[in-house]
Amino acid sequence: MESSLRHVIEYDVESYPTVSALAESLIANERLVKEAVLLLEAFAPGLIVENTTVSVRRIVQESPLKQMLVAAIVTAVQPKLRCRSGSGWNSVWRALR
Repeated sequence: MESSLRHVIEYDVESYPTVSALAESLIANERLVKEAVLLLEAFAPGLIVENTTVSVRRIVQESPLKQMLVAAIVTAVQPKLRCRSGSGWNSVWRALR
């Protein structure tokens, strides 16, 4: 039988982390997950884990620009949401600032 467990790591930092700091953190989390698997075997007699794989599925950095772009597109295509001061994209960007 194969089982998969989802594990999410989210960093809330004030500045941009270095690649090495991020890599160290991910490696430490991999070690913790593998240790947790060993504990599962110890706490559940008869449970045998043959293989443990920890992988990264996605790394993202949230950006306010992405949210601004979505808001600008929605505003541009919805006549009732358009800005009254000016027309076109310039007024949309001014309104979002």
